[in-house]
Amino acid sequence: LLELTTAGLLHDVGKMQIPEEILSKPGKLTDEEFELMKQHTVYGYELLRNTPGISERQALVALRHHERLDGSGYPAGLKGDQIDLFSRIVAVADIFHAMTSPRVYREASEFHEVLYQLNNDAYSALDPTITGVFIHKIMQSLIGQQVLLTNEQQGTVVMVHQYDPLHPLVQIGDEYVDLSKMRTVKIKKVL
Repeated sequence: LLELTTAGLLHDVGKMQIPEEILSKPGKLTDEEFELMKQHTVYGYELLRNTPGISERQALVALRHHERLDGSGYPAGLKGDQIDLFSRIVAVADIFHAMTSPRVYREASEFHEVLYQLNNDAYSALDPTITGVFIHKIMQSLIGQQVLLTNEQQGTVVMVHQYDPLHPLVQIGDEYVDLSKMRTVKIKKVL
């Protein structure tokens, strides 16, 4: 667990080698800029593999955290079992973090949009087991938390359905709203 945690913490260290004007560019990157941005994986790997106390597996997380099970990732277009478990785990966490964080070029995505995107990618780009566990754990962590719904009501998550974690039971005042039965209402934001 410590090895995975350290790999997750250091996975984007290669961005130190990317020019600041690309990292903080407010608009869409050009094809050339995006190609340079993708090199952060290689830079991170090179830096970490020569760092005392960092294992080869941890360095490979920096290299492969943008690889996708269906081969659509980078830098090598690896598929399936070619991608180590640690890299698969960090990929899911990295996507969640990237989508829920505001960037200079876009606002943070709404909570439900992030989880739905992860869920949609679970059987193509992302490992379905890791993604399922991640979504379940994130939703379980919301029990007792205040949330803002897409209908602008605020409530408290009181229960997460085992087989439908994206649609929990939410208490709003004295009422209980089962989002599994109200599919048009979703969690917009965790307060």
